[in-house]
Amino acid sequence: MGEKELDREYYAKEIEELLRKREEAEDWGIAVVLNGEECDDVPVGASKLGGLPDLPPGIDYPECEAFIDEKSDKYFKRVKLPLICQFNLADLAEYEVQDDLPKSGMLYIFWNGGDPGYFEEKYGIHTLRAYYWKGDISTLTRREADPDTEVRPEKKVSFSTHKDIVDMEESEWEDMLDELRYELESDCKEQGIDCSEVEEYDKIQDMFYMDDKTDIYGGDKLSGARAGCKYNDPEVWNGFLQLDEHTGSLWYAYIDIRMSKVNGKYYYNEEDIEWQEWNEIGARVDYDAD
Repeated sequence: MGEKELDREYYAKEIEELLRKREEAEDWGIAVVLNGEECDDVPVGASKLGGLPDLPPGIDYPECEAFIDEKSDKYFKRVKLPLICQFNLADLAEYEVQDDLPKSGMLYIFWNGGDPGYFEEKYGIHTLRAYYWKGDISTLTRREADPDTEVRPEKKVSFSTHKDIVDMEESEWEDMLDELRYELESDCKEQGIDCSEVEEYDKIQDMFYMDDKTDIYGGDKLSGARAGCKYNDPEVWNGFLQLDEHTGSLWYAYIDIRMSKVNGKYYYNEEDIEWQEWNEIGARVDYDAD
């Protein structure tokens, strides 16, 4: 028997249906992917992970307050917090989908890896702080940390549009592809056809390696849905930073930022936010979102 007896129209429709299901499961709310490359020459005012912060004139380096640990009776002195990231928001503007962030200025996140909720409730100290500054980038200067500050490796970052599959498990996607591929292989065998010469078979093979499929559970990104799920409520927390390996935490940590919580005051209408030059914004860490 020849290849003409293979119902290729059937397989073309099945492939189209799988791609439709995949598209329905994708989330386009993810604004950026961060591609970190360790280096030591990131320019002042550039977007980066780790390193020392580039701060505005007259602004003190954010710190974690001193405290005494009740369990060990050990005294921890006031210390400057490690920089997790600084992002020049002008770099993000063309990629942002949800319009959660200002289009210019700098976003800073500082964190020493300690559980922010626990330490604030237990000791009244801040292990996590986030800031938005809307001034002139050219006025920033690089600041030194304390000797006890665990400065993270400095990494240059770039940005691009990103999407995730949030309603489909990776195994579910591969199982559907496997089932269709096995069906086509069986039909080809019955017809005496070499599968490698069938266009639809090549398409199914390529679908296993679609570029964005590899980002279902991982990747560094800012804003949008979290890895593998749609746990994102823009009415409550309108931005988050997901970093695979850069937080120093033993847990998979998601850093939420809340641009509507400014200097301790909540704004329910973004247009009413009273932005100052330097603004402390809401921040929290969630270890259980995945």
